[in-house]
Amino acid sequence: MTKKPLLITLIISVTLNLLVAGAVIGHFLKGGPEPRFPGHLGQVLESIDPAQREALQAQIADFRQDGRKLHREMRQQQRELTSIILQQPFDEASAREGFAQLRQRGAAIQTQMHEQMIAVMSKLDPEQRARLIKRLNKGERRGPTREQRTPHSSSPPE
Repeated sequence: MTKKPLLITLIISVTLNLLVAGAVIGHFLKGGPEPRFPGHLGQVLESIDPAQREALQAQIADFRQDGRKLHREMRQQQRELTSIILQQPFDEASAREGFAQLRQRGAAIQTQMHEQMIAVMSKLDPEQRARLIKRLNKGERRGPTREQRTPHSSSPPE
């Protein structure tokens, strides 16, 4: 494959990835009314003491505000990276640096979400934490399990 088709394929791939990431982030930031708690916490936290729930709501509101800032920064980084990728001539070093910065932004968002989870879990009793973990683990299982796949399934083996 020559350089030009490879470059075009790379640009299309990156653009589509950025488009999907932006749509997902935009949906969560600007989508309808926010749930009382994030989905993965909702069912567990709805059953806790109202005073405890109220304290956690304030804490989660602070985390959401921080999260919005991090997501805005990530969207800005995505726009900058798109601009770098579309420049002529293509600057590999700048593209690498742009992707590295994008990864750093993503890591910052993930760290913030983990800190939110730790802050919430620290206020739960062992039974509530166990229910939360069960719910989180249930959400991780996407697609059929190994036993449910047919021999002709297109899913890769685990």
